[in-house]
Amino acid sequence: MSGSLISILRERSGVAAIEFALCIPLFLLVLVGVIEYGRVLAQANAVEKGLRAGAMLAARSDFPLTGAQEKRIKNMVMTGNVAGDPPYLVPGWGEAGASLVVTSDTFNSGGVVNLPVFRLEATVPYQPLLPGLISMIGLDDLMITTAHEQARVGN
Repeated sequence: MSGSLISILRERSGVAAIEFALCIPLFLLVLVGVIEYGRVLAQANAVEKGLRAGAMLAARSDFPLTGAQEKRIKNMVMTGNVAGDPPYLVPGWGEAGASLVVTSDTFNSGGVVNLPVFRLEATVPYQPLLPGLISMIGLDDLMITTAHEQARVGN
């Protein structure tokens, strides 16, 4: 009886399966973390590109901006077109915490030059792939915040 017990304890045929079963949760957690981090970067990049496009549109607009021009600029930033046709460039634009502020001012260089400058500031909530997992680690209120300035170049 003791001989068969010792032979069972020395058996190594299932060790790889047990090690795999113990390591797979950690591997999946790291994989999901890398995917979510990539999504954060992709959404932040899309917001920045939208701001850049909106700032270039503002740079070719009148100074100061009219309400209609500001609406076109906001549509360009959020959707990638001046009409504002869906979908949003980033899903977070549809959330309650999203904001986009367009301001115009003049840059004074030593009192010699009054250069019109447009500033766009955006705050967009991050939309995770797995919201439950992100909220479990306390990152459910992650915001993407960025700004862009552009001098007016005229029509």
